[in-house]
Amino acid sequence: MVVTAPIEFISLSNARKLRGSLRPLVEQPKAPPEPEDNYSGRFHARMQAYARALPPAPSYASEHMRMKPVMDKVRADPQGLLRPISAGFKVFCSPEDHPDGEYAPKPPALVATVHWRWADETITGLDIRLDNPADIGWVNAKIRKLFAQADMDMPAYYINP
Repeated sequence: MVVTAPIEFISLSNARKLRGSLRPLVEQPKAPPEPEDNYSGRFHARMQAYARALPPAPSYASEHMRMKPVMDKVRADPQGLLRPISAGFKVFCSPEDHPDGEYAPKPPALVATVHWRWADETITGLDIRLDNPADIGWVNAKIRKLFAQADMDMPAYYINP
């Protein structure tokens, strides 16, 4: 026994519509899958445009580079009264420029040693060691002038015995 289905006739325009709906001529691009958490996915995608790269954490090397303009001025001192050391500089006086303010016919004498003050890997100030605590005003003026020549703000300073 053979069972046949009734035959329906389809017009030519309907056949084209049917054919187009069954097999599209151009494959449509698929949408990317939605993230599980729609809010966070969309939020992060939009905020990416506003994201800024964080500066690298300070390190000993980067902090020494930050003080490079000051150290360049120390090295280029025409009178040789500022001398570099590993993490700072030394301040000397000359017979013409002396903390006492009077002419002293002595060779250049050490007045202060200035080291960087560290907190972890960041320079937070200056540690100043003086031979004579009364010379702090003269030394402070010299250090401020040095930082001004280097176009930097002088950090806080601490007097060490």
